[in-house]
Amino acid sequence: SLDYSLRRLSHEQRALLPLLAPFEGGTSEDDLLAITELPEATWQPLRAALERAALLSVESIGFDPPYLRFHPILAPALRARHGEPAELLDRYAASYATLANWLYLEDNRNPMAVRALVQRELPNLRRALGLRERQQAHEQVVVMADRIAMFLNYFGLGRELARLRAVQAAAAAQVQAAGGLSHAAYLQASGAGEDAYNRGDLPRAYQLFSQLHEHIRQQPAGAARGPGSYEESLTLMRLARCLRFGGQPAAAEQHLRAALALVEALITQAPEQQGYTRQRGALLTDLGDLLVDQGRYAAAREAYEAGLVVKQQIQDERGQGVALGQLGTLALRQRNYSEATRRYEEALTLFRRLDEPSAEATLYHQLGIVAEAQRNWTAAEGYYRESLTIEERHGNQAGAATTCNQLAIVAVGAGRPAEAEGWYRRALALDEQVQPDSALHASHLNNLANLLATEIRAGRMAATRLSEAQGYAARALAIREQLDASSEIWMTLNILADLADLAGDAAAVAAYRRRERETFAQFDGNRYHIDQPFGELIQAIVAAAQGAGAARVGVEERLPQLEAKGWLIAEAVRRIWAGERAWHGLCEGLDSQDALLVLRVLEEVGDEG
Repeated sequence: SLDYSLRRLSHEQRALLPLLAPFEGGTSEDDLLAITELPEATWQPLRAALERAALLSVESIGFDPPYLRFHPILAPALRARHGEPAELLDRYAASYATLANWLYLEDNRNPMAVRALVQRELPNLRRALGLRERQQAHEQVVVMADRIAMFLNYFGLGRELARLRAVQAAAAAQVQAAGGLSHAAYLQASGAGEDAYNRGDLPRAYQLFSQLHEHIRQQPAGAARGPGSYEESLTLMRLARCLRFGGQPAAAEQHLRAALALVEALITQAPEQQGYTRQRGALLTDLGDLLVDQGRYAAAREAYEAGLVVKQQIQDERGQGVALGQLGTLALRQRNYSEATRRYEEALTLFRRLDEPSAEATLYHQLGIVAEAQRNWTAAEGYYRESLTIEERHGNQAGAATTCNQLAIVAVGAGRPAEAEGWYRRALALDEQVQPDSALHASHLNNLANLLATEIRAGRMAATRLSEAQGYAARALAIREQLDASSEIWMTLNILADLADLAGDAAAVAAYRRRERETFAQFDGNRYHIDQPFGELIQAIVAAAQGAGAARVGVEERLPQLEAKGWLIAEAVRRIWAGERAWHGLCEGLDSQDALLVLRVLEEVGDEG
């Protein structure tokens, strides 16, 4: 019992115990000494006695001094017997407010140890925040809540995060700024936008960040959170992220380059501010993402590698993990599957140590995509199920929808179409809840329409479902028409053409095919995948068109090999040599890739029709 354990302490030691009453579960030794104001010479014998009485244990988690874990009943019993002096509680609340800020900043340098400590100190951080709230220290409540919120998001504690934001909003409403944007108001508005973004509600996040940016721009020149400030750079970066995941990378790039210009100007003014350098590294990684989305792969690698160098310089482990993951995505886009797997696994190992479930889910998902690209259905399904388990556990409905979509694709590949339809419908149900009319919603609609078209054509599904499939594809097209070239609108047009063919509407088929070829050719990423393997061939065809006989002989030798591999361009090439230049006329019956190869020839010839 507690009384038996306490009898093992001296009378003088028992008299000091009420100083330990505020702590929830334990505390770091340096915080204990600061809050209790116990001299080291008095504390060390008491600590040893508490350890002998099994009332305290010492944990090493990567920091010195260590974390001290109390017996679960020690602090509650001390409070019940002795109460808590107001001065002691005030020192406790002030100390933990300072600790919350230190943990927030230190997380960039030493995330593994910080997060291990935060998991232990969360009860104290919660209690200290509650004390500051009751003391009506509104500005400190806003700042402290912002710091704690970052860790709640990392740990996937969504319900607690929502409660914390409500406390923060109430406190921010009490803070008045004399003619400007207060720090409290900025943190509250920014935090609300971040939460919407993290739960996949991009329209709401974009609205909140747009409102915040407008507020920043309305501040006078030179204001702490006005035009040209670090806060403006952050807000532009967040707007860019919303636009990117909303399927508008070109618009996102404008915001991102503006944010980069702002932070580079700040670095010039104050090069000693490491926070500005860290922001530049994050912006370079985001820029790489946007360049990948637009098919500008060489420029993307430059941006990623520059960002990785910055993060290594400032020892930002989490940032390094992000950069490794993005280099994996770039390798995946370039179909370098071994590099993609290696990069993703390196990042997964790092984020697993950091205890970030959302990042782990994303990386499992990406490993699934790599396996899927290689038609390794068993491995892909395993990775996707790992991802879905984490996403559902932490309430990430947008992420769960995307993973359900991928599980459907795997089921199709493995020959289980009925199971695939179930996964697609599950994805669409989640889309309607959290991301209706988004780029991802369009993709999922597109995929279900394609599945139905395939099954109808194969005779495994009733033709009466044709109109249902057309409805899904039409809605996907309506969404994608509002986005830019990277939304893969050509895929929806391809499906609509297939469905029109099943319905016997030849005119609609021709119209959809024409638009499909045009939109496919507009995207730089598709051009990359033609120019990389076929650049030499294109130049040889052009040379032959300009009268080089040897080039023509070489191309004629290659054409049968290409046809055997599915590149059905022989007839179009010979018609180009005969003088034809009308691209659409040359490409009737060809798929989008073949048509783009023909277009690249015409562009190089210089007079395509």
